[in-house]
Amino acid sequence: MALFTLWPFYVACFFRRVEAMPPLQHFVLHESARFIVFAGIPLYWTFRRADNPLTTLGFQFSWRSLAPGIGIGLGYAAAGVLVGVFLQGREFRPSYDEVSFWTRGFGLATLVEELSFRSFFLGALHFRSPRFAVIFSAACFALVHVPGWCFLHLVPSGGALAAQLASVFLLGCVLAVVFRHTQSFYAVFAIHALNNVAAATLQQAA
Repeated sequence: MALFTLWPFYVACFFRRVEAMPPLQHFVLHESARFIVFAGIPLYWTFRRADNPLTTLGFQFSWRSLAPGIGIGLGYAAAGVLVGVFLQGREFRPSYDEVSFWTRGFGLATLVEELSFRSFFLGALHFRSPRFAVIFSAACFALVHVPGWCFLHLVPSGGALAAQLASVFLLGCVLAVVFRHTQSFYAVFAIHALNNVAAATLQQAA
């Protein structure tokens, strides 16, 4: 509840003001706010309640658990590009500036979202039904994007909003299933990051 209260409040009241600041200042403020809201609460709760917080959050690294994440991430990214080109009429135009922007601008966002919606929701919290846990975490993951899309006018219509929600929900389900099978933060982070890079290579057709 704290996440769904604090993040929309920050986006609505402070996001545009911070954007008007010098680049370094607005980057530090944005990412600090994002980290506090998305990661601060889960980390605090987990380190107070869990017997082994690092294992609970999926921070035990192993190549055996990372490899499926990379493989699934590459497949999911390729599928996203094909859907964008052949079904959405977008153009595959990789741009260093665009990929660099997504990597820098969404690197910490990807990290804290995985920490909150996979490591915390699926690792630290205990649900009676695994299926409900997957759907619930994916729904929360999709809904938390809505304030930014709406307040910052990033979606042009209700249909576009529904399509974006469906797309992010599907990604959230994939990430949740992978986390439940691998118990690896690094695997889901790899999938999420590769998905973002793939999105950066697609441009609206001229």
